[in-house]
Amino acid sequence: MGRLFDAVSALLGIRHRVDFEAQAAIELEARARRCPDGPDAWRNRYAFAVDRPVPGGPLVADAAPVIRGLVRDTRRGLAVEASSAGLHGAVVALVVDLARRARSERGLHVVALTGGVFQNVLLATGVARALRADGFTVLRHRRVPPNDGGIALGQLAVGARVPGSG
Repeated sequence: MGRLFDAVSALLGIRHRVDFEAQAAIELEARARRCPDGPDAWRNRYAFAVDRPVPGGPLVADAAPVIRGLVRDTRRGLAVEASSAGLHGAVVALVVDLARRARSERGLHVVALTGGVFQNVLLATGVARALRADGFTVLRHRRVPPNDGGIALGQLAVGARVPGSG
């Protein structure tokens, strides 16, 4: 997801070169926050295509329709803030769609929001709110960051419990 946010940031002219991890994504989020309507109003502007290319295989989310929509709107002069909000809304809708599919196929009702993308407050709160409204139990980080720092801590915890690992 991070590389998608980097690409969209460049496409919208926000940031073409980054000096630190997540810089483009942070600036993209900041622009979305400036949209008067917010991501919820733009939730259906763009949509990921979701497919299962191999029967029984994993679902694949394709960002191409989102990128095409962003290019179209950029050429038409849509404000960068609205396009940024639209991307955020599309990601919220994608996560909810995937969670619904997991519930339908596997009976899952609990969703853990983790990974660096959930350091983005618009996404973390938007996804959590939408999932709860759809009847899901949502787990979010409180003491440990959702990014690589949390992964490293989890690896340490597992390593500490594995005989002969330390």
